[in-house]
Amino acid sequence: MDAEDAGDMLDRIHRMYGLEKLDENIIAAFDKALFFEHTINGASLLQPGRGKLYVGDSAFELESVKKLMGEQQRRFFRAYADEIAETNREIAASYDPYDPVTAERYGQLLQVAVERGLQKYPHLAHDSSDAGVRLTVEERVAVIASKRVVLQSTVNNVDKLPERAPPTGFTGGT
Repeated sequence: MDAEDAGDMLDRIHRMYGLEKLDENIIAAFDKALFFEHTINGASLLQPGRGKLYVGDSAFELESVKKLMGEQQRRFFRAYADEIAETNREIAASYDPYDPVTAERYGQLLQVAVERGLQKYPHLAHDSSDAGVRLTVEERVAVIASKRVVLQSTVNNVDKLPERAPPTGFTGGT
């Protein structure tokens, strides 16, 4: 998805919730919540989308966003790969062990990063990080290595061979 289409999709999401009428800081906070949700839950079409995005005192149903994006989810988040990484950097930078909210967010971010072998670069722990254009060579190498580890440890149902039927005991003949 190109930048213009991704921007149009984000605008549609804002309009769906009536955010376009609100202060730009609230819209930016919503976008960051959406980007962080992508980091910790991915853009799988198999995700039920039952979660919520929290911005201040407001909660937004995630299922509506997932339905609106449909099969374009992965492409949408790939278009925002650098912005998602920046959001994750902000989460890491705001970590305060004495603040339960920032500590929980940072813990979630670090959990995903460690699972993907990206503990040195937790800001790149999201599914779409390889689409970032601002990555250093070291970051790109780490993301590529992470994808190999994650993809090799996951069996895609499409690639599985069907199991053979068990023997029935029928020996043939009349």
